[in-house]
Formats: sequence, C-alpha cells, structure tokens
Amino acid sequence: MKKLAVLLPILMFAGSALANINPHWIRNVDVNGDKSPDVIATTNLFDIAFNDKGEVVGWFVKTVKGTAYIRENNGVVNSTGLNRAPNLLQVRNQAGKDKLYGKAFVVPLEGEVKAEKAVLSPEPTTQDNKVSAETLTATFKYQQGDATVTKTYTIHARKYTLDVKTNVEGVDNYQLTFEGLQNLAQPNIKGIGKNDVNVLAAGPVKNVRYISMQGGKASTQPALVVQPSNDTTADATLNPTKISLDNLKGESSMRVYGGFNEAIRLHIENYLSLPGLFDPSFVLGNLGIWVSNFLTWMYGLVGNWGLAIILLTIIIRLAMWPLMQAQYKSMAEMQAIQPLVTEINKKYADDSQKRGQATMQLYQEHGVNPFGGCLPMFLPMPILIVLWQVFSKFEFTTGFLWLPDLALPDPYYIMVILYIGAMFLQTWVSTRKNPEMFRQQLFMFAIFIFLALQFPSGVTLYYTLFTLLGLGQQILINKQVERHMELKKVSKA
Repeated sequence: MKKLAVLLPILMFAGSALANINPHWIRNVDVNGDKSPDVIATTNLFDIAFNDKGEVVGWFVKTVKGTAYIRENNGVVNSTGLNRAPNLLQVRNQAGKDKLYGKAFVVPLEGEVKAEKAVLSPEPTTQDNKVSAETLTATFKYQQGDATVTKTYTIHARKYTLDVKTNVEGVDNYQLTFEGLQNLAQPNIKGIGKNDVNVLAAGPVKNVRYISMQGGKASTQPALVVQPSNDTTADATLNPTKISLDNLKGESSMRVYGGFNEAIRLHIENYLSLPGLFDPSFVLGNLGIWVSNFLTWMYGLVGNWGLAIILLTIIIRLAMWPLMQAQYKSMAEMQAIQPLVTEINKKYADDSQKRGQATMQLYQEHGVNPFGGCLPMFLPMPILIVLWQVFSKFEFTTGFLWLPDLALPDPYYIMVILYIGAMFLQTWVSTRKNPEMFRQQLFMFAIFIFLALQFPSGVTLYYTLFTLLGLGQQILINKQVERHMELKKVSKA
C-alpha cells in the first residue's frame, strides 16, 4: 500500500499533460523560423499555422488528443513545444536523409507580395488569446504581381477536415500545391478522376475526384486527402512527395483532410467511401466502424453520448453474461475451498509432491476446475482495445456530467477514482479468502491507475460500469457456490 501511495502522485502528474483545449486563434508566432509572424489555430486535434499568404507552414496533428504543445500565460506565447510535435508537412528526399519542410495551399505566382492582415474569427483577445469557438474562420488576402488571391478557411474544432475557398483574380487559371507528409521519404500517393476506374500513383489526373498522400495503416500514420467540393472541377498532378490541383479558375472550393490514416476517422469524416483510398482491417477497422455506427444510432435514441455509452456497456455485459459465468463460477469455487487448500499447504509444507497430489484430489472431490475461468477472463480485453480505438478517434459533440469531452481523459480524475474503486472491490471479492493474493494484486493497481489516466473518459466510464456489473454477477455466483459447497460440508472462512 505504501508503494502505491508513492506512485500515485507520479502517475497523476503523468496524466495531467492531457487536457481539454478551447479552440482559438493565436497571433504573432514565428512557427517556421523565417522571422515572419504567423497565426495559429489550436484545437484538441491539431495546431495549424498560416503565414500572411494563407499558406500552411506547420500542420501539427496530435497523436494524443488534448496535448498542449503551445503554452499561453498572460498573453505570452511559448510555442517551443511544436519542435517536438510531428509535422504533417515535413518532407524527406528520396535518399531519406536531408529534412525539408513543405507547405500546403500554395498558389505559385511570380512577383512581389503585398499581404493584408489576416481576418480571424473569433478574433483573439490581447490579454489571454483564449476566445474559443467550435468553428474557427480565417481570411487571407494578398496581391502578387497582377493577381489578387483570397483564401478563406473554415476549421471545425472536432474534425481534421478544413473547408477551404480560394479565389484568384487577374490570371486565367491557377494551381494549388501540397508538399510533404510527416517526414516520409516515399508516401503512398493516390489520385482518381471522377470518371475513372483505376487509382493512379503518379502523373496527371483529369477531372479529379480526390488526390492523397498517405502513410501506413498504423493508427498514428498520417494522411492528407484533397477533394474538390461543390461545383469545383480541377485536374491534378501526382509527384513523389508533392500533389497539386491544376487548372483551377476563379473561386474554388475543397475539403482537405489532414489527420490519421485510419478507418474510424476517415469513416467519421466521410472519406472511407472514396474508391481505393483505404481498406480497413477487420478488427480495428470494420469492427470499430460498426461500434461507432451503433454508438451513433443509440445517441439518436437517447440524445446523450454518456447515456449511449452506458447503454452500449449494458448490452455488451448482457451478451457476455453466459461466457463470464464460467470465469466467476471457477473463481468462486476456488475461493470456497481456499481454507482447505491452506490446510493442505500447511500439512505438506515440506513435501511438494504430496502437496500437489492432495490439492488435485481436493479439486476432483469438489468438482473444481482451477483453469475453468481462464479463457473467459481474457474476453473483455479485445473489446476494450476496440473501444479504446473507437473512443479515442471518435468525436463526441457534447460532454457528460462533469466530463467536457468523452474522447479525452477526465481532467478532474473522478472517473479514475471510480475506476480504481471498482477494480479494488472486484479484486477483494475474488481474493477475499486469500490475503496474500490480495496484497500481490493490490500493487498492480499502479498499472491500472496509469492506464486509466490515459484512457479517454468514455472508455473509463465503460470499463467502470462493466466492472461493477460484473461485480454484481460475481457476488450472486459466490452466494450460489457457497450454498452448494456447504451441502458438501466445505469449511467457510
């Protein structure tokens, strides 16, 4: 218990790095080191920096939601944390050695640039820069040569997709380029035309439906997907580390996804149906999509994400009730004969062979299978892994009770305390007649605390309720088994 008390403050500090970030704009930060001030939109999902031409010069997608790479204190901004953040627009040459830094939404033009001050909404305050909103907008306007360029960005705080409108006056047509993909020497390049069947990996694409640069299928791999929207038509060019929309005229509209190359996010943001873009795996892909769809359906019924998770937990627990019965019955039987096992251990303390024979004979006499509950014990873990993947990538539009975002850890640690309390009770009930085993498992709570601090609070809510429902099932079975053992005159502790 003393060891646990020492570890608890350390683990609590480790979890405190994650918090809910109020989406807002930050002005006058030099992100790329070119001595020019940039503006940054910061959210739970990413920090994205624009120069005065509205070109993205840093696109920092957060591997863990709510990571605060930027620190603000009384109007003073410290952005040095961005140096350790993965940049979606970082480029490596084909040799994989020298690092280059790309840009996105670049309109290649000739001539001197005269840029106006970016119009941001909501405008950051001069004191704390924390005026927040679910939707952030920015308009950049500049002249270059004979052309006037206007770019308008709509950033949704709960999406990786940007809605972008670009208007270029003074030229017949223009191009928009996107360069780099998180330091990958050879990203997976794709593109397909609206009337085409085959996905291309290089060269020109006519009347493009989408173009993309993608990493592997690991949940932390990056993806940049560009899709013309509304009535915009464009051609495209695919190069090894650079993609572009070509032959744009006047005002163009597009959806641009800059996030993770994984099924749940691409599904949530309506990209998964694009031909050839992504092929989900069964467990963490298609099964995760099914869970997210089912969760969304239940939200439509109850109108609250927390209640939807509670209903999902009850349904899963009821479905697993017969399977978990074997585990709990085996545990209860082992507990019921524990006093007799203790007597055998004392009687044959110096003879391990006789001790083992006597123990096995005891199991046979009372019909106890010490391994009967092993398989069901592991059944909840795959489900927990799938839910972790779903909830950490899911976007809950509302909080629940004191929880501001069910996709983030509980900032007040209340769910962590409830989770540990439920685990403590479950351990006590299952080991109450074996004090030594209880003490051994108690120290393991340090690991559970660490995991709970990292869990999205929706996962913690699920597993706490799941554990409490299982605790009720276990108590019922314990009483049934003890009554049965009493008929066989098994001593009670």
